[in-house]
Amino acid sequence: MLYPSATDMGTLVQQVVQQVMPRYTIAECQLTLIVADNVSLAWCDAQRIRRVVFNVLDNALRYTHSFRDDGQVVVRVLHEQQQAVCVVQDNGRGIAADDLQRLGTKFTRLAQGEHNTEGMGLGLNFCIGILRLSNGSLHITSDGLGHGTTVTIRLPVAPSQAATKTNGHSADLVAMRTERTDEP
Repeated sequence: MLYPSATDMGTLVQQVVQQVMPRYTIAECQLTLIVADNVSLAWCDAQRIRRVVFNVLDNALRYTHSFRDDGQVVVRVLHEQQQAVCVVQDNGRGIAADDLQRLGTKFTRLAQGEHNTEGMGLGLNFCIGILRLSNGSLHITSDGLGHGTTVTIRLPVAPSQAATKTNGHSADLVAMRTERTDEP
C-alpha cells in the first residue's frame, strides 16, 4: 500500500545522494546533483520513491564503476510538463538497443561479459511497479554499449501545485557537486 503526500523531490533526491555518496567516493566515481529552483512538490509515497531513486543511483554506480575508471553520474531534478522529474545520466557501460525492451522484467539480467555485477534482476521491476502505482513512469535510454545510460523518473505534482505551475520557465539551477579524491 502506498501513502502519498506532497513531497519535495529536490530534498528527497539530495538525501539519497548523501546516502550513496560514500559508495561513490570509495569507487572513485563522480556524482553531481543539480536541482532546479522551480521543482514542484511531487504527489507520492516518499519512502517508496526514496527507494526507487536509491535503486537507480545504485545501478548507475554499478554499471559505471565496473566499466570505466573515470565514471561520472549526473542527477538532475526539475519541473517539466506538470511533473516532478529526476534524470540520472551516466557515462558507463550503456545498453544495447535489443536489451532496452527487456529491462524491468522480473529476473532480467543483461550479459555483462567481464564486468559482472551482483543482483537478481528485480530492482528495475520494483521501481517500475512503484512508479506505476504512483501514476508516474520510468524511462531508460542509451545510445548503445559504451555510451552510458539515462534514466528518467516522472511523478505527478501534488494536487495543490498542479493548478499553479506553468511550463516553459527556465530554471535557475542550484548545484551540489562532489569530486572524487585521492584519499581512501
